[in-house]
Amino acid sequence: MDGHIGTLGIGGGRSPMVRCIRGMEGPSGPPLSSRCCIYKLDLEALFKTVKEWEEETRACYAENIELSSEDFAKMILLDGIYIFELFLRNYAGDLREDSDRILIFDPGFFNAINHDLILLENQLPFFVLERIFDLSSQQIPRGIFSTMLHLTFDFFSDYNTQKKQPNFEVIHLLDLVRIFQLPSNPITKRNTDEEFKFQHSATDLFRAGVKFKVASSGCLLDMHFKNNILEIPCLTLYAKTESYIRNLMVFEQCHHPYDSPILDFFFF
Repeated sequence: MDGHIGTLGIGGGRSPMVRCIRGMEGPSGPPLSSRCCIYKLDLEALFKTVKEWEEETRACYAENIELSSEDFAKMILLDGIYIFELFLRNYAGDLREDSDRILIFDPGFFNAINHDLILLENQLPFFVLERIFDLSSQQIPRGIFSTMLHLTFDFFSDYNTQKKQPNFEVIHLLDLVRIFQLPSNPITKRNTDEEFKFQHSATDLFRAGVKFKVASSGCLLDMHFKNNILEIPCLTLYAKTESYIRNLMVFEQCHHPYDSPILDFFFF
């Protein structure tokens, strides 16, 4: 995985995500206490296993993360366990507790966590989550999804307006959210040898007499032009919509410079 992604465990500690992760560490004792995971995993063995992924995990980040091997593994493990626990508790209500510090029963807090998870600088390689899930599979109650991707689909179901199935690979959570927005039919990629230029903006088309109509499709990029009418799906705006769109656009600009339909759409 090439490109710039950051980590959930680094930052000023102001975001709800970072506060929750730090809260998992406990006020005293070793940072990886048994409270990190409700399934009573052998965290000592898990920590050693995560350290074995260090070289592979560090290679996923563009910048050099100046942490010791032990601190880096600790950060990755805490981030991974937090997301793993969050997704599990979101799906299985009987796993939640009244004083839960991972899934707090507050819509504003939950929305902030959801927002933090898809920030480009907060991405964790998805293989880390998959491996933690696999290592925990024997401890997961029956009825829980069989893969981490299935569980992630459930958590981000609001973004999956096209009802896509978990039958593809993702590199991190933001990548999954982007895939949710792509049309089912493949989009032609740009020729890397040609300079791309927008022919006409939406304003130009409107001034030329093109009529716009709201389409019923659940895919934002599912546009159709017929009989001088351009049908475009409706984009509902929320408080975090601008940040959400900016992260998708920057991700495409960095990772998909010749395959950036979301970036093209908003420039249009």
